[in-house]
Amino acid sequence: MRLRAALAAAGLGATGLLSTTSPAGAAPAAAATSVAAAAIAGCVSPVSSWPLSQRVEQLIMVSGQFSDMAASAPMAAAGVGGFVWFGQPAAGSGPAIRSGLAGLAGAATSHGQVVPWMSTDEEGDPIARLANVIGALPSPRQMAAQWTPAQVQSVMAGHGSAMRSLGITMDLAPVLDTANPGNTIAGENYRSFSENGQVAAAYGTAYAAGLRAGGIVPVAKHFPGLGHASADTDLGPATDPPLSQLQGDDLIPFTRAVAGGVPVVMVGHPMVPGLTASTPASLSPAAYRLLRSTLGFGGVAMTDDLNAGAIAAAGYAQPAAAVQAIAAGADMAMIDAGQWSATAGALAQAVTAGRLSLAAVDASVARILAAKGLTTCPTVGMAARPQGDGYWTASSGGNVSPFGSAPAAGSVGDTALVRPVVGMAPTPTGRGYWLVASDGGVFSFGDAHFYGSTGNFRLNQPIVGMAATATGHGYWLVAADGGVFSFGDARFYGSTGSIRLNRPVVGMSATRTGGGYWLVASDGGIFSFGDA
Repeated sequence: MRLRAALAAAGLGATGLLSTTSPAGAAPAAAATSVAAAAIAGCVSPVSSWPLSQRVEQLIMVSGQFSDMAASAPMAAAGVGGFVWFGQPAAGSGPAIRSGLAGLAGAATSHGQVVPWMSTDEEGDPIARLANVIGALPSPRQMAAQWTPAQVQSVMAGHGSAMRSLGITMDLAPVLDTANPGNTIAGENYRSFSENGQVAAAYGTAYAAGLRAGGIVPVAKHFPGLGHASADTDLGPATDPPLSQLQGDDLIPFTRAVAGGVPVVMVGHPMVPGLTASTPASLSPAAYRLLRSTLGFGGVAMTDDLNAGAIAAAGYAQPAAAVQAIAAGADMAMIDAGQWSATAGALAQAVTAGRLSLAAVDASVARILAAKGLTTCPTVGMAARPQGDGYWTASSGGNVSPFGSAPAAGSVGDTALVRPVVGMAPTPTGRGYWLVASDGGVFSFGDAHFYGSTGNFRLNQPIVGMAATATGHGYWLVAADGGVFSFGDARFYGSTGSIRLNRPVVGMSATRTGGGYWLVASDGGIFSFGDA
C-alpha cells in the first residue's frame, strides 16, 4: 500500500518491489576531499577540499599525439589540466579524433576529474595540425594581406566551430608577435600578422574573437613577444630587445588582447633586458608581474613548451622548470608526456616543502576552472549529527564537508554523477549519511546502508530531498511535485500528489519518532503527514 500510494503520487505505476542498482557503498574518509563529477552540474567542489595531487595536476598541460590518443588516458584519469595534440592527421580521420577525445573526456569524468582542455596549434599555414581534416587556413601574414579583421573573425568562427565539433576546446593561437617580413627565425615572417604592433593587434584580436564565437578558447602567444628575438627559443637561448623597446611595439598586441578579454596568454622563453635579465620570461616573476599588474591580465597564464632549448640552456629539466614557472606566476606549465609523473611529483613536493605557495596553487586552479566555465558547486543540503555536536554540508557535486564533531565518512568522490546531488540525511548514530541525486540515485556512507532508490524509474519531477527513519533502516525521497517514495522500514504517510501546488516542494524532514514527516515548498508552505 505505501509503495503503490507513493508511486501513484508521483504519477508512476507500481508493479512490484522497488529495487535498483544505484551507486551505493561506504567510501573511505579520504574520499571526502575528492573532486566530484564537475562536468555534470557545470561546477566543482571548492578547490580547498581537493587533495594536493589533484590541485597540481590542473597546473599541467601535457603533450600527446593525435595518432595515439589512448596513451593519454592515465593522465586524463589523474586530472591533468590540458593536452596539446601534435601530428598531422590524415583526411577522413575526423571520426577517430572525435572518438579519441571523447574517450579521454570520459576517462576524466569517470574518475571524478575536470575535463582537460584539448588543445592544438591551428595558427594557419603551415602550422595547422588539422588542415587535412577541417580545411586549410592562410598563414597569419597572408590573412593580414588578403582579408580585413572582420573577415578573419568570420573565418575563424567557422574554423573554430569545426574544431569544436571534433572535441578540440582550445587553440594555441593567435600569434601576437610582431616581426618584419624578412625575419625567418622560428617562422615569424609568416606566423605573425605584421611588424606593426597596431596591425598585429587588430588582426590578432579578431582571430581570438572568431575562435571564441566558434566555441574555442584562444591563447595569445608568445608574451612578451618573439618577433624581434635574437634566436629560436625552441633551439636555444634567445634575447628580446630591451623592455623599453618592446613597450613601443611588441607589447601593443598583448595589451589590446588583454583589454579585449582574451582568457589565456602563453608566456615565451626569451630573456628581456630591463625585465628578466638572464632568466627566460616564462620562469621570471618580473614577466608575470608585467602581464598581470601592468597589463591587467586576470586570466590563465601558461608557459610555452618547457621542452625547449632555452629552458635547458638556463639549467632546468622540465619538472624543475615547471616548479619555477608556477612559483614565478604561471598558472599552467606545458611539458612532454614522458615528464608528466615527475612534474606532478615535483609540484606536490614543492608545495609540501614550502617552496611553492599552496594559496598560489589554489588561485591558479581557480583561474583555470573559471576559464573552463566552471564555478564552485553550491551547497544543496545539510544534516545535523544526532549524536554529539556537529553537522555536514553537501554540494551539488557530491562533496561532503564535516563540521564540529561530525566525522568525515566519505563523498561521491570518483563516482560519475548522472545528475547533481540535491539532499542528504544522517544515520541515528551520527557515523554515516546518505546523499540523493535529482534522479533519485542514493549514495550511502559510513554506517548508512542502501535500501533502494528511484534511479530506475522515469520521474515526472526530479527528486529534491530526503529524510531518514528513526531507526536508520530506511528513508524517504521527495520529488518536486510532492511525490513521496519510501524505502526500507520507512512507511508512506501521504504526499501532496493530489494537491495543486503554488510552488514546487524543495525538501522534507522526518519527525523524531519516524512516524511522519513535513514537506516544504519554495514559497514556505508546509505540509504535514503522519504524526508531524
